[in-house]
Amino acid sequence: MVEKKNPQQPKHQKNQGINMESMAPDTIYAFTFNPIDTRGQAGIGSRMIQKNETETDRVLLEQLDVIKNYLRKMKFCSFEVYPELSKNGRLHVHGFIMVHNILQFYYHDLHLLNQYVYEIDTINEETKDTYDKYVFKQKSIWLPFCEKHGYSYKIESKK
Repeated sequence: MVEKKNPQQPKHQKNQGINMESMAPDTIYAFTFNPIDTRGQAGIGSRMIQKNETETDRVLLEQLDVIKNYLRKMKFCSFEVYPELSKNGRLHVHGFIMVHNILQFYYHDLHLLNQYVYEIDTINEETKDTYDKYVFKQKSIWLPFCEKHGYSYKIESKK
């Protein structure tokens, strides 16, 4: 007998990443981090509709800070990500990640990422321009927003 899934159960995104054996140290990979849609529970941020523009701005800035501070817990990679808001109001980031110590990254940093939804993928010469356009497609929206609030559009690892 085939077990039918409850159609009302949420679909959970799978974390996707290239396997450890395929990674090369100090190579740039495509990176997406989506802390709002976690696997089976409420995420870092909130998609509640705010009462006014000021409140919405405050919530978005708080969510960006939480994302930045969370990603900065990773010790064995560097990253550069940019915010994006999906059509249904989900705040997430796209950008680039470079793993410096693959073994330590898989032992420590991946544990942090696995608590939320993420994707790490290769970038090659054929896909680099397309991915760059994808990462920066909302720059005309986010750059003025960040500048208005004195916030950096680029979220990056600690130097």
